[in-house]
Amino acid sequence: MLIKDYGDDMLHLGDGFTYKPGETRVYALQWKPPAWKADWEVKSDYNVCIPTAINGYYYACLKSGMTGHREPQWMNMMPSEIVLDGTAEWQPHPYDFQLKNSDTLKSSTWDGVQGETVDSFLIRGGISTECRLTSVPSNKKFAIIKNTVTIDRDPGQIVTLERYLQIPILRV
Repeated sequence: MLIKDYGDDMLHLGDGFTYKPGETRVYALQWKPPAWKADWEVKSDYNVCIPTAINGYYYACLKSGMTGHREPQWMNMMPSEIVLDGTAEWQPHPYDFQLKNSDTLKSSTWDGVQGETVDSFLIRGGISTECRLTSVPSNKKFAIIKNTVTIDRDPGQIVTLERYLQIPILRV
């Protein structure tokens, strides 16, 4: 799930990601993109990656497809260019994720900020965390949920970070 950051510590979910009262929905927060992989099926509304040789950018899938057998030459691309990769296309963005190259998530908790009910239940690959949103108070236009993670950074250094997700409520 590609999540757009509009400043401060509030993340607004991209178009199409809403919550409908009465449903149970899973939301994911990527603290660091995965590294590029060969022959990987990527989707334009979901996947992001970083090159295996860090260059200061992450890449959001612009056109769904399969990555190539060999990694693109990211370093030779201008930041405004679209990166062709097999049948997929990537768009560069300045790297603004909070995890550094060698960081891994150690723990994750989720909390409802305005009375939302949230289950924290998964860390994926040490780079993303997921929660299940099960209820939102009926008078709210947005659900706001907070993710707090601890990160293992360098030997012996533990860092705590938090981000908030603002999710539009779809009323019918």
